[in-house]
Amino acid sequence: MNTLLKGCHPVYAKRFYASAKKIKSPFEVLSLNETASTAEIKQKYKELAKQLHPDKKSTGDLAKFQELVQAYELLVDPNRRSYYIKSGYGWGTNASQDRYPPPGYRPASYTNAHWAEPPPSSNANTTVYTNNATFMSLLAGVVVVVATANFFYFQSSHASMLSAADQHHFKSSQDLKKARTEAKLFGNDRGVKRVIDNRMKQFRNKQDQEEP
Repeated sequence: MNTLLKGCHPVYAKRFYASAKKIKSPFEVLSLNETASTAEIKQKYKELAKQLHPDKKSTGDLAKFQELVQAYELLVDPNRRSYYIKSGYGWGTNASQDRYPPPGYRPASYTNAHWAEPPPSSNANTTVYTNNATFMSLLAGVVVVVATANFFYFQSSHASMLSAADQHHFKSSQDLKKARTEAKLFGNDRGVKRVIDNRMKQFRNKQDQEEP
């Protein structure tokens, strides 16, 4: 047994300990305290973005710049910032395990972030849609306006028709009255003429009889 042990070379086992790299908090990334205001967060982001942007040859760092953008997008939103401070979720390894994101949370897109300006907030370029109540109110208003216009148009047309009918009736009455008057006059003239003609005829006949 000893002989076997003598022929063996001692084996030294080395234990390697993986040094876990500490993950910076978003406040540490921006070099700010948890009491920092939204305005201070924006100002600090602008300063660091100019330094860490990959286009800056002297101090540019893509990895740090992306980390900076992620930290900024988390802290610039008051709801997400408050949620992170209270629960610790929403950043680093906890970001993928966070099942209860704060109200209004949306995944951030930072790959095309501008190096000198903060990424656009979720309120920018938001399309505003009219709700059903407003739409129905507008539609009802239009219907009322159209109905009122049609009512007044009908009343005006009806009044015009009545006026034209009255004028026609008045003219017809005048014409009828005139016709009756002329008929009476013409009738009397004809009667007088017939009497005169008869008398003249009788006078001529009498003269003819008296002549030898």
